[in-house]
Amino acid sequence: MRILILGEGPSDLGRIEQDGTLQLEGPLPIFVRKLIAEAAKGAPVELRAREIRKLRMFPESTHGIKPSRYGYAKKLAAIAGLKEGRETDAVVAVVDRDGKRHKDRIQELNKGRDELREANKPARLVWQSR
Repeated sequence: MRILILGEGPSDLGRIEQDGTLQLEGPLPIFVRKLIAEAAKGAPVELRAREIRKLRMFPESTHGIKPSRYGYAKKLAAIAGLKEGRETDAVVAVVDRDGKRHKDRIQELNKGRDELREANKPARLVWQSR
């Protein structure tokens, strides 16, 4: 099972190589690995990670997916069309929603999750912290 983990940075994800390989797993990959071990005992698991803010439609581009009211929804929907999204069985995305201006992040993530499901991407998951 291949899982792509999206987080806000090294404190969530750990140390990440350029290709998304985890050099040193942070708390989120460790948590995901433990959940999978309990749910699918013996299943091989390959984890990749990306910082959600560095997500690009075109890898060589310096322009990210533009911030908007639905920024996280756009990023999650874009995963389905990107190579790393097509090659995964599941996506786990975690962002903080602390502070008044970030309270709508859960709606954005839910919208993105729904768009992934509509694209017939099996076993896609989106989690929200706090």
